[in-house]
Amino acid sequence: MDINGQTIAEQILSRAVGSKVSAGEFVTPEADLITVHDWYTVNAFKTLQSFGVDTLAAPDKVLLCTDHEPLAVSPAAFARQHQIAQIAERYGIKAH
Repeated sequence: MDINGQTIAEQILSRAVGSKVSAGEFVTPEADLITVHDWYTVNAFKTLQSFGVDTLAAPDKVLLCTDHEPLAVSPAAFARQHQIAQIAERYGIKAH
């Protein structure tokens, strides 16, 4: 416990929620950052499109990360990175 009587998890969730929380409470904090890595980006955004999602509420909180294939070492990797760039442009995602 910290001096304010909260665990580190309670402190982190309190900051995210905007009010003091305690163990056992049900909270719905908003994420500071949503990271989608290269192998899932295309499918994730196809799913959003299938639900009719055309815009993101907070594109500044989305990071599209090419961590598995930072260099396009194959035609498939190049195609995936090109699709990721198109998705970033379409949805206004600056961090990619």
